[in-house]
Amino acid sequence: MQFCLCFVSLALQGRYCQEIGIDANRVAHMYFFNGLASAIFRAVTGRLCDIKRNIPIWIMRLTVLVSGTLVILMTLLSSYEQLLACFVVYGMTDGAFASSMNISVLSTLSMKQKSQGIGFFHLCIAITLVAGPPFGGFLADLFGSYNPAFYVAGSVQILAAGILFLTHCTKHGDTIAVTGIQAEIIDKKITVLTLKYTQTLTD
Repeated sequence: MQFCLCFVSLALQGRYCQEIGIDANRVAHMYFFNGLASAIFRAVTGRLCDIKRNIPIWIMRLTVLVSGTLVILMTLLSSYEQLLACFVVYGMTDGAFASSMNISVLSTLSMKQKSQGIGFFHLCIAITLVAGPPFGGFLADLFGSYNPAFYVAGSVQILAAGILFLTHCTKHGDTIAVTGIQAEIIDKKITVLTLKYTQTLTD
C-alpha cells in the first residue's frame, strides 16, 4: 500500500510548484536538496539500525506517517521556502524508510535466500512504484488540480502507517521473527537431519 502512491509527490511536485508560480530553477534546487537529504539519511538510518535490533520497524512506522502528513501539508503551502523545507524533510523520511525497509527484509532471510529474496521483493514493489505516478497524473487531469492527487497519496501513506502501527499490538509485532543468522542455522540443521534420515533409510 505504501509503495502504490509514495512517488506521486516526487513525480508531480515540479508541475505543482510551477502551477502556483514557483520558478523552474528553484524547483530544480528543491529536487537537489531532496535527493541529498535522502542520501544522507539512508546512511544515518543504516547506522542506527546497527545499534538496536528493533529500530527498523519503528523507523518505518514513523517515516511513513510523517511522509503521508507532509504530502497533504504541501497543498497548504505556497511559498518557496516552506515547500523547500517540506520537501527536504520528505527526502529525509524517504531515505530513512528505504534503509530500514531493506534491513528489515534482509534480516528475515537466510544467506541462501538473500540474493533471490531481495531481488524478488524489489521486483514486486517496482510494479507498484511505476503505477503510482500515472495514477496521480490521472487524478490531476480528472479534477483539474494537483491537490486531489496529493490528498489521495498522503491519505494512503497515513493508512499504511496505521497498519504498521497495528502490528505493535500483535505478540511479536516489534521483533523480527527469524533473523538471517537464525534462518541460516535452521537451514543447516534441517540439512543435517535430512542427511541422517536418508542414511538411516539406506542402511
